[in-house]
Amino acid sequence: MKKLNVLLFTSALLAVCANAGFENFETGGAEGDTFAAWEGDGYITNTAVSCTYGVPGGQSVGDNEKALAIEGSVTNGSLFTAMNSATAVAQVDMMVKVVYPDEALALPSGETDVQIAVGVNTNGELNVYCAPKTGSGTAAFVPVSAALTAGDWKRISFNFDYTSKFCEVLIDGLPCVSAYGALSPAVADRETAGAWYKLAKDDATKLSSMKVVGTTAIDDVYTGQSTTDNPFAIPDSAVVAATDGTNVKRSWLAKQGVNDTDAAAVDGTGMQVSEKYLAGLDVNDGIKFELKDLQPSTSDASKMVFTFPGTTANGTTFQLVGSTNPNSGFEVITGATIATGEGKLSTATVSISTLTTGVKYFKVQAVQ
Repeated sequence: MKKLNVLLFTSALLAVCANAGFENFETGGAEGDTFAAWEGDGYITNTAVSCTYGVPGGQSVGDNEKALAIEGSVTNGSLFTAMNSATAVAQVDMMVKVVYPDEALALPSGETDVQIAVGVNTNGELNVYCAPKTGSGTAAFVPVSAALTAGDWKRISFNFDYTSKFCEVLIDGLPCVSAYGALSPAVADRETAGAWYKLAKDDATKLSSMKVVGTTAIDDVYTGQSTTDNPFAIPDSAVVAATDGTNVKRSWLAKQGVNDTDAAAVDGTGMQVSEKYLAGLDVNDGIKFELKDLQPSTSDASKMVFTFPGTTANGTTFQLVGSTNPNSGFEVITGATIATGEGKLSTATVSISTLTTGVKYFKVQAVQ
């Protein structure tokens, strides 16, 4: 029988910096054995650990063939030591094998000190145990993803913010956005759907332990206070392809708190998330990518300067295009000098003599 699969986080101490894989352990084990400070009903199994963006941490498949299998529960408190202020941010990151349980998802009996928990329900959806993001109410499991595929490995990540009492949850580097989560811990963003979930214990200040309950397997566990120290971090080169062909970095999506490249940006500009990425803008900045100003150059009267919001931060190339009739299409204006300035404003400077006679419609394009 496949029991409940729940990952629990409890209060007291804060993560410092530790990581644990299981490649150096012999296959097998018995009840009560300890593996990389994990104690309980676990044993080492031969299994290739990989995910949608490749093998974690840039390892080769041959370097990642063992994991900790669990039939019951395992607990780890040794990855956490008392250090730093109670308001510090803690990160926890680990590979988890997706296994559908036979029982409906619920907290194990006797667990009363849980800050947050995640688990796969009988329908395959990932659920988060959290408090309501606004107001008061009872903590409960809420669905935060579509059905995951049984047998897949997923990298589950947590960013704890003890100032706001919220925790961000991500799968394979992408935020687990739902109506139960907030766009960010900021009070102004809590009405907007996102991946930041309210901790079940409002008085929580630090972490003391992690506990995995059920029938599953884990690997490549990281706990720390700096994502730059994580040896298993998703590579910055990992991308998600939008339907328009734009390759959007997972790291950028995570920073923006969104996971759908084709969705409309939440700021009401009418732009898609992938378009915001190309333009070097943020999904919630309220800025639309369009020409804002057209003026003669103050330093050279023979040139015109077009001003528009956008940066090349995401590897974008900008083009100035023009047309005599917008219904007949636009052509790239050759000789335009594109420069990105401070903040989010860029300019395109072009000699008036190079402009085709009759061109009076202009726009700027972003090309990856």
